[in-house]
Amino acid sequence: MNCFVIIKEILIALAALIGSVVAIAGLTIWRKQLKGKVTFELSRRLLTNTYLLREAIKSVRNPLMYEGKKPPNDSPYYNDTKGENYYFQLTGYEIRFKYVDDAKSKLNSDILESEVFWGKDLKNAYDELFKLLNKLSVGIQMFLERNNPKSIHDIQYSKQQLLEEKNIMYKIYDDSKDEFENQVNNSITKIESLIRPHLDKFK
Repeated sequence: MNCFVIIKEILIALAALIGSVVAIAGLTIWRKQLKGKVTFELSRRLLTNTYLLREAIKSVRNPLMYEGKKPPNDSPYYNDTKGENYYFQLTGYEIRFKYVDDAKSKLNSDILESEVFWGKDLKNAYDELFKLLNKLSVGIQMFLERNNPKSIHDIQYSKQQLLEEKNIMYKIYDDSKDEFENQVNNSITKIESLIRPHLDKFK
């Protein structure tokens, strides 16, 4: 009788041990699946918003400005040809940069999260892209300041500086000659190479 009791206790212990092993294995699999899902969604969001930023940058550099507005009657730029042209450019670029800011804002928190999973390589790649974006933003700010008839600053540019500014601000339709766009595309290609492997795992 005691023999049966001992066997019974051994079987119960084995069952408990097997149950624990199965539970731990299941928890490990669940954690991997959860991490995989999180990194997949993170990768998807990063690429989607990177492409949105790319298109927003293209929109900013469109030489044809049509989003601008006329100054209201109480504006100091109203009924002044140079002033109205400046106001039209100013409001047009404000609208264009809103899409840039929206895309960049969505990226910022995800870039920080990516550093938790993958280290700083991706963040560094985005920093390169954001440096180009800042270059574009500063160029347009300087352009607007020079063309503001109410500006108190007398900003003089050389012909070479004006050419460099133009090449940054405006898209050149011969892509092979558009150095700024090529720099942006190369930067995005680098970002893609760091993100896509995390998406390809789920194909």
